[in-house]
Amino acid sequence: MSFELAAFESYSELKEQVNNGLNSDMKSLIAAVEQYGVDDLLTRFNEMTETRYQANDILTTAHSSKGMEANNVVLSQDFDYCINPNTSNLKEEGSLLYVALTRVKSNLDVSRCSTIKKILSDTFNQKMERKSSVKRDRFLQLFGN
Repeated sequence: MSFELAAFESYSELKEQVNNGLNSDMKSLIAAVEQYGVDDLLTRFNEMTETRYQANDILTTAHSSKGMEANNVVLSQDFDYCINPNTSNLKEEGSLLYVALTRVKSNLDVSRCSTIKKILSDTFNQKMERKSSVKRDRFLQLFGN
C-alpha cells in the first residue's frame, strides 16, 4: 500500500481522487484516517504482528487477499462504492468481489455491505417466488385447474 500512496503529492489529493470515484479501494483508508486520525492509526499499525501467519485478524484489500483463506471473512462497505452498474469497471469489480467472497472457509459477514445484502436478498426472494409459484401450480393441479 505504501507504494500506491507514494504516487500522491498529499493526503488532499488522495482524498479528492477517492471522492471523485477514482481509487475506490482507498476509500476505507480515508474513512479510517477521518475516524481515528493518522497518529492513532500509526500506533495501531505498529502494534500489529509482522506476518499474517502470526495474526489473529488480518485487515487486507480484496486484491491482496488473492490466494489467502480464512475461517471468518468480513466484507466491508467498499463494494457499495465500486459496484455500480453505470460504470465501465463492473466486470473487473465483479471479479474482485468474487475473490473477496471466496476467501472464506466458514463464516462470511456481509452485514456492512448493503450492495451484497441487496443482491442476496433479491436472489433469495426470486427463489422463494419461484418455489411459491411451483407449489401453487402443483396445488391447483390437484383440483384440475
